[in-house]
Amino acid sequence: GVLPEAHRSIFGFTLGSDDFEKAVRYFGPASQWHSGDAAASESKLCYVAGGAKDALTVVLARNAEMSTRIDEIRMILGTIESADLCARATWSTTKIRTTSGLRPGIARSQIVALLGPASNEIGDQMYWNWETTKTLSATDPMYPMCLVDGVSQSTQGSGVTARIKNGRVEWLVIEYGDLVC
Repeated sequence: GVLPEAHRSIFGFTLGSDDFEKAVRYFGPASQWHSGDAAASESKLCYVAGGAKDALTVVLARNAEMSTRIDEIRMILGTIESADLCARATWSTTKIRTTSGLRPGIARSQIVALLGPASNEIGDQMYWNWETTKTLSATDPMYPMCLVDGVSQSTQGSGVTARIKNGRVEWLVIEYGDLVC
């Protein structure tokens, strides 16, 4: 299946369907910036809420090479190296959460209660993966590019990655990709 909307909606903004224009309406003015190139290329908006001791950073990113909409939300306790490119947010850090309640600072047991058992766990990182596959008709423009052994399919992946430190979520990455071969 796909990552449920409650796990990818924050402040009314929905990952995977909303764009930068809508993000600015929901989150407030911010400068869009770019980093990386080729497959690592992305455009993003960034916000920092809280003070020096309780800062929380929210990054909304779009893979500039492949995606047409924002496809990743990162929520990080503290600030990031590029914090000077982030807009200052006035939100309470405790209110920065998905509709389902995903946010940095929750206990490991809470994230497992929200998402179920992790699909994979490596060191201090936990991964939850969703995937859906669509069989393409011969009239679909993507059909010839996705054709393998007589079957043409495209797949959409989505998921959540959490870094756990001292039993609490330190940062979250929520991803919602496009259908690709």
